[in-house]
Amino acid sequence: MLLTIKFLRFFRNLNSNSYFNFNTILKLYAMTKNCIVCQTKLVGRDGRKFCSDACRIEHHNQLNRSGGRFVRMINERLRKNHRILCELNCEGITKTNRASLVIRGFDFNLITMIERSSNGENYFYIYDQGYRMFDNEHYLLVKRE
Repeated sequence: MLLTIKFLRFFRNLNSNSYFNFNTILKLYAMTKNCIVCQTKLVGRDGRKFCSDACRIEHHNQLNRSGGRFVRMINERLRKNHRILCELNCEGITKTNRASLVIRGFDFNLITMIERSSNGENYFYIYDQGYRMFDNEHYLLVKRE
């Protein structure tokens, strides 16, 4: 944008007898503005980047889309773990056994955070849902507020 302003100032300072004058340059610049997504010509406000809300949304979805297959796969498994904990932990704190988690397909290898409590116990979190093993087969499910 700064380069464009300098370019336009350069041509404005030229003699009006030159082939291009300032108004001609402005018209040419305005005519070449296209939508970032679909490349249609833009009409209206000078700073527009998109021709419609659909193009704006599509552009931002492309920017926010996860890069690779591996990342998408991990995110899907994390969401599945989170969904399982949400199903079992409706009240905010619940006890459950390992078998009920395994039957639903819970993956104990995927977590997003570990928190150590004041008494030295580790809580494993998947986003806001967490768990702690309190004996070999039983888990305490908690929700982080």
